[in-house]
Amino acid sequence: MLLEAFYRILVKIRDQIAKDADSLSPGIASSLSGGSIRWFKQYVERLPVPEITKNNANLVKQIEENVDKILELKKKGDEAKAKKISDRVDELVYELYGLTEDEIQLIEAGEMQIE
Repeated sequence: MLLEAFYRILVKIRDQIAKDADSLSPGIASSLSGGSIRWFKQYVERLPVPEITKNNANLVKQIEENVDKILELKKKGDEAKAKKISDRVDELVYELYGLTEDEIQLIEAGEMQIE
């Protein structure tokens, strides 16, 4: 289920990139017709995926369990509860990546810099 959480991060990145994909530098993606995005492998491969260790296994388990809850709630059409749990997953993922408050604020504001 860590892949589900990682997928959600990629979706956030994709949504940010979709706003102006063609003008990105160094050009990690480009817009295609129909609103699709073409990702460039050499840049996507650089996205860090944390390894599961004894130190973060509990955190990863919490992310997995919450993502499962979100999927079930969405199947039931309970978007409000899914959103609350989704916000919690965001917090857990930020912790997993060891992000600072400043970095979190940049991500939440949609002002992240892609290097």
